[in-house]
Amino acid sequence: MKLRLLFVFAFLAALMSGCQIEKSNTELLTGSNWRIQAWTITPPILGITDWFANLEPCETDNIFTFNTNGTAIIDEGALKCLANDPQTRTGTWSFNTDETTITLVSSGITQIWQLLDLTAKIFKIKYTDTDQTSGITNTHTITFEAI
Repeated sequence: MKLRLLFVFAFLAALMSGCQIEKSNTELLTGSNWRIQAWTITPPILGITDWFANLEPCETDNIFTFNTNGTAIIDEGALKCLANDPQTRTGTWSFNTDETTITLVSSGITQIWQLLDLTAKIFKIKYTDTDQTSGITNTHTITFEAI
């Protein structure tokens, strides 16, 4: 009987040690710094759908940080596109109640990002914007990687 009881406790301990506590989207987003790894646009702008392929190295090394206090920081990384640009730009961010959309405000511009995927390693969003001249609405899909 003691051996059986010991086996049951050992089994339960092993089972419980394999369980992981699921993190909230806020914890996942604020738990890493992020760098863009992919960016597509539809419909194409000037025939371009792979926007990431057209970014300069000074743009692809930028680091995005979302702090728990609701501040967001974009760091220019090692390469700055213009020497006089500030090293960092700041703004604010917030999730909606069910943590499926992010409102990002920076330099007086507000963007609403729809969360497509968020893990400890990948952060993927989608947002739309409308060209004021043509009236065409473009959908941007951006994938960030944790760094």
